[in-house]
Amino acid sequence: MALDFANASSFLSFPETAYAASMNTLHQIFAKPLPSSGCGKSFADDTTTTTETEIEIEIETEETTKKKKRRYRIHLPPSYTAHAARPAIFVLHGANQTAAEIERITQFSDPGINPYGIAVYPEMALQEEEEGGGGGEGKGDEMRFLEAVLDDVEGKFCVDRNRIYGAGFGDGGGLLGCLGKLGSRAAAVAVVSGRFDGACGKDGDGDGDENENENENSRIRSRMPFLEIHGDRDTVAPYEGTQSNDTLPIRQILDQMLQLNGCGAPEEDSGTTIPGLAGADSNSTHVYNGGAVVRYSWTCAQVEQVVENFVVKGLGHGWPSTTALPSALEVLRRGPTSWNASQVISEWFGRWALCDGSACPGAERPRETRRGLLVDGERMPWIAG
Repeated sequence: MALDFANASSFLSFPETAYAASMNTLHQIFAKPLPSSGCGKSFADDTTTTTETEIEIEIETEETTKKKKRRYRIHLPPSYTAHAARPAIFVLHGANQTAAEIERITQFSDPGINPYGIAVYPEMALQEEEEGGGGGEGKGDEMRFLEAVLDDVEGKFCVDRNRIYGAGFGDGGGLLGCLGKLGSRAAAVAVVSGRFDGACGKDGDGDGDENENENENSRIRSRMPFLEIHGDRDTVAPYEGTQSNDTLPIRQILDQMLQLNGCGAPEEDSGTTIPGLAGADSNSTHVYNGGAVVRYSWTCAQVEQVVENFVVKGLGHGWPSTTALPSALEVLRRGPTSWNASQVISEWFGRWALCDGSACPGAERPRETRRGLLVDGERMPWIAG
């Protein structure tokens, strides 16, 4: 059984009429595909398996700049050609996970969930410290790595630069809150069981410029659609945060994203029943699966559902899906669910696209969905503008 709003399948296969009916009609913006430099380039004609790619990035230290080899996995949809720009989902794993593991868990390489988009799985350097904090290379290095992966994918494959999305789990999801200048290249971000520690822009050891976080975030455009899915039994990244503040409350993250999307500053006595009201123009609450899932949605600057939060009753630290996971992961997740988060995320991603630079300078105007466009004669509803 799937959630009521998702039915048994991903919206990626919804009929055009059903998809069109779900459009936000307040803002009729046509975001044409923006082909990357990789369009027209030859590629290994195999869209049935995931391939692994090695790239070299520069890591800056106090003494010098060194080069380091890093890897990412990429999966092309069955209908991929080098002449039709496709959306791309960049999926970030959590601490002590691998790119291959998050690919299996999220199933974004499954055509039943993601039939048209390119799925990219960077091999992050995220290790969990003794107290639960994210370690590894340091967030500054990881953001440079993500930027290098994005450049590499755009240069080798035919990507629609107006439809690049980020999905992350745990510490990988928290890293998506540190978008910095990458924020201008992502159309929307979705996080599951996100662990946000507020250390954006700093090295993993916490040293560095105290203002770096502010400087990095200032590069994010004024609107960033944001979706967060979280279990109320998450003990690794508790919804209410931790007393030591090594994990911030999700309500605080929602407040920040609501401000970013034009909902104003949070009220001083912002309640805890509905997280992160932050003076939103309007908000709505929906209950699914007999109360097991509560969906909070906000309208900011007349853009509907630009910030959403799903609170899942009984879910631990894990990616909601109907598929059983290895025992260690299942203990943390507290069992499978009757719905797949990846289908919900794919549906939500399909609502957002960046505006073309000439038609929508600075991407300051709101984005919304429109009818699917034709690619090689095939109607592709989720490639919408």
